[in-house]
Amino acid sequence: MLRKQLGNRADEEILPGCSRFELRWSMLKHPLRFGSTAELQWFVAETDALRRIRSDVSTPLRYRLIGETRRWVMRDWRLGSSSGGSEGGSPPRVPEYDRLRSLLELRERFGHGEMEHWSEERWEEFTLQVLWRVCRDGMAIVPAECLRITPLPVRHRDWLLRATGVDSDVLVHGVLIPFCAAYVDQGLAHWSIPSREKGFFHAFIQLYRLSFGPADAWRRSLSQELRRWEQANIGPIEAILESLEVLGVPVEEWDEFLTATVLALRGWAGMIWFLENHPERAIQPLTPGSLWGYVAIRLLLERLALTYLARERLNYTGDLRHLRTELARQVGPPSPPSVEQRAFVIFQLAQVLGWTPEQLFHLLPDQWLRLWQEIESFSAVERRRLFHLAYEQRFLTQALDAIHIHNRRLPPRRTRVRFQALFCIDEREESLRRHLEELAPEAETYGVPGFFYVPMYYRGLHDAHFVPLCPVTLKPRHWVEEVVQEDQQPVWEIQERTRQMWGQASHRLHTGSRGITIGALLSGLVGSLAVIPLVLRTFLPRYTARLGQWCSRWLGQPPVTRLQLQRTNPEPAPTPGGIGFTPEEMADCTERVLRDIGLTRRFAR
Repeated sequence: MLRKQLGNRADEEILPGCSRFELRWSMLKHPLRFGSTAELQWFVAETDALRRIRSDVSTPLRYRLIGETRRWVMRDWRLGSSSGGSEGGSPPRVPEYDRLRSLLELRERFGHGEMEHWSEERWEEFTLQVLWRVCRDGMAIVPAECLRITPLPVRHRDWLLRATGVDSDVLVHGVLIPFCAAYVDQGLAHWSIPSREKGFFHAFIQLYRLSFGPADAWRRSLSQELRRWEQANIGPIEAILESLEVLGVPVEEWDEFLTATVLALRGWAGMIWFLENHPERAIQPLTPGSLWGYVAIRLLLERLALTYLARERLNYTGDLRHLRTELARQVGPPSPPSVEQRAFVIFQLAQVLGWTPEQLFHLLPDQWLRLWQEIESFSAVERRRLFHLAYEQRFLTQALDAIHIHNRRLPPRRTRVRFQALFCIDEREESLRRHLEELAPEAETYGVPGFFYVPMYYRGLHDAHFVPLCPVTLKPRHWVEEVVQEDQQPVWEIQERTRQMWGQASHRLHTGSRGITIGALLSGLVGSLAVIPLVLRTFLPRYTARLGQWCSRWLGQPPVTRLQLQRTNPEPAPTPGGIGFTPEEMADCTERVLRDIGLTRRFAR
């Protein structure tokens, strides 16, 4: 997959003896450590990173790395020469001379006079120390103006986090998350949020516009702002435009700023968008415009949190329009990765690729720059994208290989097929399908998608709502319902009314027992009645069980039902007369299934 993605660029040489494919393959194959400068300095000082070669380096490569370093040191390290020539040869370049002096100082620290008696572990540690210094010195000679600088953050929160270490999103999310959970609730909560049918924006205003309550210090002015919006009849779009103006976000940054704002709380914005745009898949769909309301409320909360934290942490009481400028002045311009950050990445790659310190020592500044630019272009996001593509390709290859092997050993053609059965391609159906093939070799089985190319909204006899039965990428246009036979309709209506009364009573008892006042009353009244079934189950267990079974049969005896498949109206609709399919639509669905599985002739008789 990597070579396929690179194309003709795969064999381009990045360093002598190392192609782009080899470099990127090593970055994918071996885990690399990244981090801040302080973190990497601690890691180097407190671990054996400069004493033992990585464990994922092969033994031959490890011996080669140590052996080449030993020969280079014993043969070429003289103060006037670094390239293996005679002592009277041309002197080395000045930067190369300075770097060699640094390595000679390292040799003296290890004990120059005892090199012939160094152990294998000593040479391994010395090799890594030399390799680290070569990588660090090599990255130091790369001009800083040639390095790519991290893009400036667009959100005020990111600037404030850099300047103070305090995250304003913690305050904002503490309010948003509980409200979002209550807003997207599908009937599982004990109480529904007030004014939910008016949308996210107005429901939030109705709940938080009250001036009393134990509000946090940073959102003391929240109720005042919400009341102002309500009195001025400001909608979500107008509120968003107001917040963008207050925060000083120019028009050309709106797309990037709003995208980063929505993604700051991952999951909730996507859930709101999905429930808003796919109401057929929700029991309680959301009001159109809920996502705009979410963005408007979030921007208001961010304004309040930024104002509070800037005043408390930075003593800044100015306009929010100039907050980013002030924070940028305090933080300073962004800088490229430090020498240690860049050097440590190359230090790790040198071990797994077998780059010796001598090879890296003689690289020119433009070669160091080219190497780092290639490493930087293959970012973590790009590596994850490639891993995902490789996973999909591997799954596809395995599936196609299995189909190919199966086709090469097809069973002999049956002269007579007793019957043909269609199963869902889901793996849970495979065991049933294989079992049937073993019991009835004269049968033919086929696999089709589980919805059998019949996308529809279905409602069972005891269901309260229609639910889609098809993949999430499809939107059904037909409705199917389970109904009771006409001769059993009177009995069914009595059972249904009884079941509804029992369900409502149970629900009210359940919710009422969670309250303070009603819960206390129910505990005193109903609690004593719970002794009756306890006594009956203890002293008359057989009769109690029979009584329970009789009640269950009377309340839950399933009537004879049928599916309402054929409709009478020309257009489908979830109303009487519009439920079902026309005969032509049924024939089209059947033809689609049979043609896709290849069953167009030799039908079982």
